Amino acid sequence: MKQLMDIKHCGEGSPFGIAATVCESLYDYELIPPLARKMNAETRKRFRDFDQLRGKNAEAGMFWDVVVITAADPKQKEVYEIQISSKLKANELPKSADYLVVDDPPGYKIGNGGSTMVVLEFLHEKYGSAFSEKKCIIIHAGGYSQRLLIASALGKVFTSVPLNEPLYQMLELKLASYTDFPKKIKTGGVFVCCSDTFETYTDCNKHWDFAASGMTGLAHPSSITIGTTHGVYLLDHDAPVTSLIRSCKKFLHKPSAERMRATPGCVLTTASSEIVLTDSAFFMAPDVCNKLRLFYKSHKPLTCEIDAYGDFMQALGSESDNQYITNSANVVCETDSLVALRQKVFELLSNTSLQVVCLACVNSDKDNKNVTSHFYHFGTTEEYMGTLTKDTTFLNLVGSDGLAYSAGVPYSSVPDLRTPMLESDTPQDTTPNVHGLMGTIQQRVKRCMYSIAASVMYSTVTIGDGTVVEYCKLKENVSIGSNCVLSNCMLKPNTKLPHGMLLHTLAISTADKEGLCGRVKYVTVVFSVYDNMKSFVAVSDAGNLMYLKKPLKHWFQNPDLAFSGVKATKASLWYAKLFPVCDTIEESSQKSIDMIMQLKKNSKIGVKTSLSEGLLSMDEALKVKNVTAMLSFRLQLLKEIQHTRSNNSIATSFQGWTNTYPTMLQNRTPLM
Repeated sequence: MKQLMDIKHCGEGSPFGIAATVCESLYDYELIPPLARKMNAETRKRFRDFDQLRGKNAEAGMFWDVVVITAADPKQKEVYEIQISSKLKANELPKSADYLVVDDPPGYKIGNGGSTMVVLEFLHEKYGSAFSEKKCIIIHAGGYSQRLLIASALGKVFTSVPLNEPLYQMLELKLASYTDFPKKIKTGGVFVCCSDTFETYTDCNKHWDFAASGMTGLAHPSSITIGTTHGVYLLDHDAPVTSLIRSCKKFLHKPSAERMRATPGCVLTTASSEIVLTDSAFFMAPDVCNKLRLFYKSHKPLTCEIDAYGDFMQALGSESDNQYITNSANVVCETDSLVALRQKVFELLSNTSLQVVCLACVNSDKDNKNVTSHFYHFGTTEEYMGTLTKDTTFLNLVGSDGLAYSAGVPYSSVPDLRTPMLESDTPQDTTPNVHGLMGTIQQRVKRCMYSIAASVMYSTVTIGDGTVVEYCKLKENVSIGSNCVLSNCMLKPNTKLPHGMLLHTLAISTADKEGLCGRVKYVTVVFSVYDNMKSFVAVSDAGNLMYLKKPLKHWFQNPDLAFSGVKATKASLWYAKLFPVCDTIEESSQKSIDMIMQLKKNSKIGVKTSLSEGLLSMDEALKVKNVTAMLSFRLQLLKEIQHTRSNNSIATSFQGWTNTYPTMLQNRTPLM
C-alpha cells in the first residue's frame, strides 16, 4: 500500500497526471542515450512551463501576443471559435494572448500560403502599425481531414493527445512545444506552422534567436524516404560547431530520392544511415510579413493555390531558381493563373535572407544516436495510431503511458500478434506483456500499448494493442480489437469490436416538417482504419469501391444505392450513404457495430446485405453536425471522470492494474 500512496502523492498536481507518474517511475533510465535524455527533459520542462501559464496572464515576452488558427470557411471558423472559447473558460490556455480564427475567402482554393497572406492583412487591419511589434503564431488548420476522420467535425487542432490534466489537444501540444520561441523573437514577427505536426528539440545549450529580418527555418534530421514528402534544406555546413545557425543554399520541395542523392551536400551519411535535413515550421520577420501583406493587397482575390513551403521557401537561398514554378505535382486544383503568380512570388522573395536552425548533430561524430530533434506528423489515421501507441521514442519523449484524464483502467489488453509491438522486438520474444507502461524498458519487456484519453471505462474492459480511444464511454465487458480508433462513442455491455475498425460518432441537427431545426440525433460512421477516403471510382462503377478491404459489391446487394442523389461523377467512401441515424449515442454506436458484424457474418456464408433508404454519408453528416451537442457529450464525460475520482481513491482506480503487476510496482526505480 505504501507504493500506492506514493503514486497518489506524486500524481496529484503533477503536470503529467497520475498515469505518467507511474510510468516515469518505471523508466529503465540507462537505456536512453544521453542526448535523448536531454531532449526528453527539455521537452517536459517546456510542458511544465506551459502548464504554469494555463489560465493565467503571461509576463510580457513570455508567450505569444497573438495566436491565429486558420479555417477553411465560416462554418469551420465558428466551430473553432466555440472550442477556443470553451478552453479559455476552463483555464486550459494562457489568457494573455489574443486567440483569433481567420477563414479563407470564398472562391478559389488558395493554399496555406494564400491563407498566410490573408492572415497578415487581417492582423494589420486589426492592430495597425503595432502589428510589426506583435509576436504571433499562425497554426494552419483549414480543411476537413479526410485522412484523419475523427478530426473532420471538430478539427485536427482539437484532436486529443494522451497527456496532462486538463487534457492536451494538438493545440496545447503545439503551444507547449513552442513555449521558448517567443523569447527568441526580439522585434516581433510571425511563426508559421501546421496543426497536425509536433516538433521537439534540444539546442544543446547553444543560444540562438530568430532573425530580426528575413526568414528563419527549422531543420530536422530525417530519412531520405521522409524527405520525399517534405521540404529539404541544402545548407552550408562550414559554420562553427558552436552555432546551430546555418545559411541556406537551396530549399528542395518534396524532391525525389534520386535528386537528393545527386545534389552535392544534400545527403549526410551517419554511422548507419543516410539523413537529410527536412523542414517543419518557419518564422517571418516583420519585413517579410510586410512584403507578403502588400503583395496580397495588390493581387487579391487570389485565383490559385500558393503553398507556404513550396512557393515561399523555394524562392529563398543563395542558389535558388524558379524552375519549380511550372511543377504542379503537389497542387490540388491547378488554375490558369498558377505559373504567373508563382513567378511573381519568386521575384518578391528571391532576395530575402534565409537562416536555418540546424537541429541535428551534423558536425559531431555523425553517430545516429546523437539526434537533437524530432518531427512527428499526425496527418493520417495510421500516423495518429502509430505515434500514440507504438512509437516509443515519442512516448518516452512526452512522458505518456497511453492513459490520460480517464476513469478506470483496462482490465487487460489484447496483443496484435501479426506484427512486433515495438521496433526493437522480435517475433521470437516470449517475454510477458506489460500493459500501459511507458519507458525504455521496451528493450527488455514486450508490452501492449494503447492510447486512452478522456474516457470512462467500466470493469473488465479489454483494449487491443495499437488502439486509440478518445472521449468514449465503455461499459462492462466491452472488448476492443487491436489497431482500432474510437472517438465520441458509447458502447453497451458485452460489445465486441473486431480488429482494425474506426468508429466515430457525430451529433447532427435534424429538420422538422417545417424545415426548422428539430431534435439532435446521432450518426456513427464505421470504416477500416486502412480505408482510403480519398480513393474514388466512377459512380457507374461504385460497386468496385473498396470498403473494409473489399469492394462494396462484396458486402451489399445494391451498392449503387449508397450514391443515390450524389451529384458528383466520382464515388468515394466520403460520399457513401452507409450509416443509420439514431436517437442516442449508444444506439448509434451499437447499430454501426452490428452492421459490421452482420456484414462479416453474411460474407462467411455467401450472403449479401441490402442497403436501405435514409442512410447518411460522412459528407452529409458533417453538413448538419451539431457541435454544441458533441462538446456537451465530452463535457459530460469529463464531469463523470471527476465524479468517479472524487468518490474513489487512487488505489481503487489502479486496483486492477496493480494486481496484475505488483512486482513491477514494488521494484520501480526513480528517474533521478
